[in-house]
Amino acid sequence: FCNCSKAAFAFVSTNSICQGIQVPVLWPILFEMGHRITFAYPSFKWRNLASHNAGVTVIIVGMTDTDPASPRLFVAASEGDQIARSCKSIGPYLIPDVSTIIDGKTRPIGQISSMSLGNAPYDGGNLIFDSIDEITGELSEEQRAKWIKPLWGSNEIINGGSRYCLWLDDKSWEDAKRVSFIMDRVAATKRMRLQSKDKGTQLMANRPYQFREMNSPNKSVIAVPIRSSENRLWLTAVVLNNTARITNLAYAIYDGSLIDFALISSKLHLKWIETVCGRLETRLSYSNKMGWHTFPVPNLTEKNKDDLSQCAERILLAREVHFPK
Repeated sequence: FCNCSKAAFAFVSTNSICQGIQVPVLWPILFEMGHRITFAYPSFKWRNLASHNAGVTVIIVGMTDTDPASPRLFVAASEGDQIARSCKSIGPYLIPDVSTIIDGKTRPIGQISSMSLGNAPYDGGNLIFDSIDEITGELSEEQRAKWIKPLWGSNEIINGGSRYCLWLDDKSWEDAKRVSFIMDRVAATKRMRLQSKDKGTQLMANRPYQFREMNSPNKSVIAVPIRSSENRLWLTAVVLNNTARITNLAYAIYDGSLIDFALISSKLHLKWIETVCGRLETRLSYSNKMGWHTFPVPNLTEKNKDDLSQCAERILLAREVHFPK
């Protein structure tokens, strides 16, 4: 872009330029150059007339280098219809009258626990079991308790039920490598890593019996799916015991509090995520740095904390009533 022309312009773009980490990269540059949004259509499915075409999720953003008198934000009124909403300004997240830009944070800005991405296996599927039946008979009950752990990612969190994984430290590996089926799985993992073109994955062949990360809770873990439907009324976070292991298809708060769980489960947090995080098409794409660590939680009184903890307990009790749904 340059300031050599007074022409206005508009683009049909993927919706990613107004979401997540792209907002603090792109929009300060445009605003510093004097450009302003004069109209916008938020995310919608765009299909052409070609046969077997794949619909893509796009936005339309109109820009001008003068302050627009009455910017218009087009919002859905009914199936296929749009209405124009006039406002003072349109911000980079395509919401009216708010120009704030959110930068991702590696640590929380408020009184909440730190959240991290789960453990990446990089194993070719060899350290993971879809069912406990794959292990039954191969190991004693004591060995299964020590070496096999429930494994949770986005799908397991949303739909219920875990897979399982081989989870060994250096000490337990000395005993586990005497079991033939474990040796077969570990050998297959080592071959996969050595054959990878990624140098980081190749280096992991030195410890083929482990995931890339080996983070686990002392008492409990709160797990949040990376992807979830935009049609849900809340984020489907879960509280799991210390046997659970989280994959890199979910985020984890290790040994967090019920206050964290209550805040994540709130509709207010859902609206924050819908606004500042990215999306895959229109589905929510959670981010610890963009969505959780930036969540503006006020200073909580002891009464606030008690109330939030009680809310969390009621959520968990309600789920227990409807188990196993």
